[in-house]
Amino acid sequence: MSIKPLYPLPHPSSMKITLLYPPFCPPTVPPHSITYLASYLKTNSPEMQIKCLDLNAKFHRLRFPELYQRLVKARENITPYSEMLEKYSSGAKKVHRENNFRMYGGEKPELFRELLELILEDKPDVVGLSLVYNSQIFFSLALIEELSSRGIKCVAGGPAVSKFVEEKVTVMKDEAELLKFLTGNEKAEKTYALDFSHYPVEDYLSKEMIYPIRSSYGCCHKACAFCTHHDNVPYKEIDLDDIKDTILKNRIKNLFFIDDTIPANRLSELAAMLKPLGVNWWCQTRPTSDLLGNFGELRKGGLTSISFGIESGNQRILDSMGKGTNVGEIKKVLAESHQAGIKNIIFIMFGFPGETEETFYDTMNFLRDNRENIVIVSASIFGLQKGSRVYQNADKFGVFDIKENDTPLGETITYSVKQGLSEIELKKLKESVARELREMNKLPKIFALLKEQSLFF
Repeated sequence: MSIKPLYPLPHPSSMKITLLYPPFCPPTVPPHSITYLASYLKTNSPEMQIKCLDLNAKFHRLRFPELYQRLVKARENITPYSEMLEKYSSGAKKVHRENNFRMYGGEKPELFRELLELILEDKPDVVGLSLVYNSQIFFSLALIEELSSRGIKCVAGGPAVSKFVEEKVTVMKDEAELLKFLTGNEKAEKTYALDFSHYPVEDYLSKEMIYPIRSSYGCCHKACAFCTHHDNVPYKEIDLDDIKDTILKNRIKNLFFIDDTIPANRLSELAAMLKPLGVNWWCQTRPTSDLLGNFGELRKGGLTSISFGIESGNQRILDSMGKGTNVGEIKKVLAESHQAGIKNIIFIMFGFPGETEETFYDTMNFLRDNRENIVIVSASIFGLQKGSRVYQNADKFGVFDIKENDTPLGETITYSVKQGLSEIELKKLKESVARELREMNKLPKIFALLKEQSLFF
């Protein structure tokens, strides 16, 4: 759908905009996406009336009141707390699946009217929907249909926007495009003065509030062959004073950085800034040698847990992935981080093109040898992403017979490999070690899904 200004609309001084974060995903943290959009729009058009609604959190609080009541008593002890989260996870899977099935059949989901009323009560001129996960697509489509029928302009954006959403509304690629779309203003000022006051604490299924913060745009590495997250955006670090300002204004005590990776020198700068603020934080990064010698200061600066993109215990696979890491150095990084008192969460990716049974077990042996320095293993299977280096250079990576299929929940891609494990062989191998992987976790298994909760225990 071509992008044209939504004229005629009220002048920005009287324009009402509601930004939505639709169901379904875990309701443990407030959304970063619409929070940032609201701050950006407000900075560049301060007369706008902007409201953020986390409908995902609202849905879960209404649908699972007994779990929110249980949270009050469970939050101080890891066993009842993790059991509460496990109960949420198992119950939510069923509820999400049933509601998506209903919406796929043309019916409205549970609590649709109640959530719709929350949108309509402010009589917005424009509603913007942020889709971060494929699981949000069906509910978004239902909202778009209903709001559009009432004459309310809808726009959408985010990494999970599918062809089915694009057929219904105008899609924005970024915040600047949204501003121009709404106001015609092409000159804009970047901002990172986030305001999380939109979100009531009681809407979140978490021991304490944990806030998502960004420390940079783009990716400093941008070389992992399987990744598309950076979207070729130039790497740019956000001013430390802006991050500090957001933390102080929102009285943040627990946060996680949503950057895909943060380089060693930047981590040191963040730790120095955060240390006097008494903030506990979690981040993701690559296990590179330049981190060695820094973990003591990082821990003193509030770094409580860290997720490392390790992916494989075989050097040939790491080199093929473009990780820029070394198996021997990774072992030293894990040991030093653990000794500093930081909880290590590691990501493993089985099945990168060229994976053999030998390289698979190299990774398993790596995990066995280093398990004392790991609190959570999060293992996945490689999936081909459109736009990744593997996708764009399929022959080089031994990938062929690529087939793309649009579904209501987004695009799926199948493929075959010229050498190494087939998909069936890989799944059998992973299934054979599934129990062992689970037993490596020193925190309850639900923390492998809700990694930010590792801040508390």
